[in-house]
Amino acid sequence: SNGINVFVVRLEDFVRDYAEPKGIVEHVEKTALDLVESLSQFKNRTGSPAMFALLPCSPRISGELKLKLNDITASLENRLRSIPGLVIISTEDLSKASFNTDSGYDGLSDELAHVPFCEASFAALALAIARKVHAICVPARKVLVLDCDNTIWRGVVGEDGPDGILLPPAFLEIQRFAVEVQSQGILICLVSKNAEQDVLDVFEKRSDMLLKMDHIVSYRINWASKHKNLESLAGELNLGLDSFVFLDDNPVECAQIRSALPKVMTLQVPTDDMVFSFLDHLWAFDKLTVTEEDAKRTQMYRENNARQQLEATTTDISEFLASLELVIDIDEPENEEWSRLAQLTQRTNQ
Repeated sequence: SNGINVFVVRLEDFVRDYAEPKGIVEHVEKTALDLVESLSQFKNRTGSPAMFALLPCSPRISGELKLKLNDITASLENRLRSIPGLVIISTEDLSKASFNTDSGYDGLSDELAHVPFCEASFAALALAIARKVHAICVPARKVLVLDCDNTIWRGVVGEDGPDGILLPPAFLEIQRFAVEVQSQGILICLVSKNAEQDVLDVFEKRSDMLLKMDHIVSYRINWASKHKNLESLAGELNLGLDSFVFLDDNPVECAQIRSALPKVMTLQVPTDDMVFSFLDHLWAFDKLTVTEEDAKRTQMYRENNARQQLEATTTDISEFLASLELVIDIDEPENEEWSRLAQLTQRTNQ
């Protein structure tokens, strides 16, 4: 009751010794329905978190039976997602942890002792579970701050110019990752020692950039120290420094920020061949759910910045409030609004 309950299931295990081949599918379908009912009752009885991993078929199941069992597995996973408070460890989660049903299957130990996987696969399964536990227990970071030169592109724009910088796959992968987490409510910022117009020219002129200025909520492009710029961004966004992740290629810059701002998670960009794995295993932005407001977060912060700028130039508070044309509705929450209300209770800067 004081921990996290974890269920790991393979549907084939319910019929591995089933005597009637013709009744296998019907038995598995009934078992799947029973699982949904049992888990629903379990979640109604306990308030502690629970997660469920539904593993795909092993290589010992083949042909039409494998197709049908995989279909039932997918359908069961969809049903389980409707149970409030039940966290699903998906096929994608398992893949990120390098869990592979085929290459990690140990047929001999499965036959002798019902231990179906090799040691590396059990370790990968444990890693996928641990990552979900981390998402339950540790709030996601809210801001990804990116350096520019040799971080989101290769080269130095002040020397190479917008047309001279390069965009190899590893650098585009960092941009793709930033775009992905931005769509999930993470704020993207830039902090770079550069001439501001040089950096802006890259975003304007290079159509092959995946990261666009529309994805970026704010930036500090100047020659000031980066830790001062990060503190400035935290003040502008009204977020604690423990909400920030900073990504830079320069080990000296990373060391300086770790020393000056230990609450910021400062990460050095790895070598090109390690970037894909590095981003796959970055847990800092993991969330259990993404709300509609998360997808709009960048726009919401931009609108708030515009209001703050308007307030700074307005001398009369009544004129300022009138200019906002604000409309406030007060009502009881609708069913679809509860996830957002739950999210608001976790705000750390209030």
